Amino acid sequence: MHGQANDKTPSVQTLCQLLDARADSGRGKYLFLREGREATASLSFAQLAGRARSLAAVLRQRAQRGERAILLYPPGAGFLPAFFGCLYAGITAVPVPPLDAARLKRSLPRLLAIIADARPQLLLTAGELPSDAVERLSRSNHELEVIDTDLAAAGSRCQQHVHAQLRACGGGQ
Repeated sequence: MHGQANDKTPSVQTLCQLLDARADSGRGKYLFLREGREATASLSFAQLAGRARSLAAVLRQRAQRGERAILLYPPGAGFLPAFFGCLYAGITAVPVPPLDAARLKRSLPRLLAIIADARPQLLLTAGELPSDAVERLSRSNHELEVIDTDLAAAGSRCQQHVHAQLRACGGGQ
C-alpha cells in the first residue's frame, strides 16, 4: 500500500511531506506536557513547518546535504524544529541527551564520544552551552560549528525560491 492515498489523505513518502500536509490542513498541533499532565507548550503543524523551513535555510548555508548535525536539546518543543530543519535541509540529525550541568564529568565525555563517532559538521542547541563544555569541545580534534537554533531561526529570512526547494524535503528526498 506504499504511496496509495484516498480522497482525504494525500500520499506522503517522507516525514517532511507529512508535516507539510498537516501544516497545509491548518489543523492540529503538538502539545507538550509536564509529567504527562500539565501543558507547558504547544506548536501547531504550520508553526513547526515554518520554523523548520527557516532553520533549514540557515543549515543549508553552513553544511552540505548528507552531513551530520548533533541535536543537543532537552525534551520539549525546541527539539522538533531542529529535527525537521535537518530533514528539510538534507542533513542527518543525531539526537543526543542534553548535557547535565550537575553531572558534566559524565555527560560531557559521552557527548565527545558521540561527536568522535558521528563526525558531525554542526551542533544544534538552544541557548548557551556550559563553559566547561565549550572549552572541552574547542580542545577536541573535531571542527564543529555550534548553532543556537533560537537565534539562527530568528535571524533567517527564507526567500520564496528557497522555500520551494525546502518543501520538497531538500531536493526530493
